Amino acid sequence: GINAEYMEAVVSTQSTWEAVVSTQSTWEAVVSTQSTWGKVKSTTPYGQMPVATFGDQVCAQTMPIMRLVCKAGGLYPEDIFQAQKVDEYVAAADEVYSVITPTYKMADGQEKNDLRQKLFRGTIGPRYAKLVANRGDSPYLVGGALSMADIFCYCAICDYASGRLDGISRELIEKEFPDVLKYRNGINGDERVKAYLDKVKAAKGDALGAWAAFQ
Repeated sequence: GINAEYMEAVVSTQSTWEAVVSTQSTWEAVVSTQSTWGKVKSTTPYGQMPVATFGDQVCAQTMPIMRLVCKAGGLYPEDIFQAQKVDEYVAAADEVYSVITPTYKMADGQEKNDLRQKLFRGTIGPRYAKLVANRGDSPYLVGGALSMADIFCYCAICDYASGRLDGISRELIEKEFPDVLKYRNGINGDERVKAYLDKVKAAKGDALGAWAAFQ
């Protein structure tokens, strides 16, 4: 199996990675916290997380690892055109997250919240609405089956709905982009995703932390 090491972080990074890892029972995740990172940093290829070890192969960088895990776990199409669509949808979803980045430098307050809502309404929400419209009658984005595109988009939507980003909430998404939340709920009901989330809930009890966004 694959041993995955990553930083304990916000839901958009930690849970995107762990959701991919955890859809397959053979992956083992090792989480580094701020207190342990100093000892681990020098052992990683680029002084960054995540890192995945597959036998004697050490792999780094989030997207390449994500693709590796998904290919090994049957979550990446063999058909080259379906594979292109998976990469296209992941890139399209990842691209719009960058519009939020400048708001991290702003002081907390109404101005920051208003800007985030404007960015979500004008850029992020419409992009996800366009992405999920591609699924047609299927709950999945590509090829009628769970893929890396679904895992990435599902986790990102869970992050936006979690309340972690002041100004963006589940209520905002539900009101203005209901089909995006409907898609998220559909992936939440996938047997593999649900089985893992049930396992997480059983292990963590009421102390779900960032995982509460996935319930």
